[in-house]
Amino acid sequence: MSGKSWLMASAAALAALTSGQVLAQAAGPDRTVLPIPPAPFDGDIKPNVMDSRPGTGRDVRAPEGAPNVFMFMSDDVGFAMTSAFGGPVPTPNFERLARSGQRYNRFHTTGICSPSRAALLTGRNHHQTGSGFLSDLPTGYPGYTGRIGRDTATIAQVLRLNGYSTAMFGKHHNLPPQDRSIASNHDSWPTGLGFEYYFGFNSGDVDQYTPTLYRGIQRVPMNEAPGKLLDERFADDIISYVHNQRAAAPNKPFLIYFAPGTMHAPHQAPKSYIDRFKGKFDMGWDQLRVESWRRQIALGIIPPDTKLTPRPA
Repeated sequence: MSGKSWLMASAAALAALTSGQVLAQAAGPDRTVLPIPPAPFDGDIKPNVMDSRPGTGRDVRAPEGAPNVFMFMSDDVGFAMTSAFGGPVPTPNFERLARSGQRYNRFHTTGICSPSRAALLTGRNHHQTGSGFLSDLPTGYPGYTGRIGRDTATIAQVLRLNGYSTAMFGKHHNLPPQDRSIASNHDSWPTGLGFEYYFGFNSGDVDQYTPTLYRGIQRVPMNEAPGKLLDERFADDIISYVHNQRAAAPNKPFLIYFAPGTMHAPHQAPKSYIDRFKGKFDMGWDQLRVESWRRQIALGIIPPDTKLTPRPA
């Protein structure tokens, strides 16, 4: 299995296995309150150091058998677009994940960017995360600050405090414009939301070949990888991160959150991809949605009695 395939297949146990309840039920320290408090001192202190006994201490470790977690969020991709969900675009790695894991079809998406991302990261309604609308347009009203607040835990914070390594790659569209520079408040940056490592961009869109990127909270030089497609840079960085993680701490589980901005404007697909899909959609939108609808029913993704909405007059 290739490095990319292994990364996706082995890390796909997902949130059901890494929820707070499962972690709390595992043997070891009480995980219902985070951070996990230090273990009581179990040594012995005497007047003479030679008679004293140091404590054993206790590092916070993930429960035995805790899975690696790979969380992927696409951008501007319809529910019926990938082949894993009955769509016309071949996504063999997604299909492999679906066959070996779980395929969910009831995630609440708001139809716009920042709120859906905040809901995925926190497991909460977007208004409870301060993300009622795009973070580009924050207000002083509750639920619309454009920031994931300190009172809202992300999956990265929960897993990091339970002994995971955590990393994010890609689009972070969950902070208002005034917080997006290296001199701004970094509480709402990925590094302030539980991700120990971050390589990505802090905006709704970015040029795929000359992007403004950050590692941690530092700007990445514009000439770091001239002419290289951004998704390839992210993929290389993810694979490097996993290799380093496994070399340094092979028994420590990790969370990787990958949020590419590929399908969002500006549309800069490589010529090889454009050529691959020439003529694939010549049947038109009406026929395409009928074919996708049929495939989704056959796969059990939508109920068998689902009807297509009438075509607008």
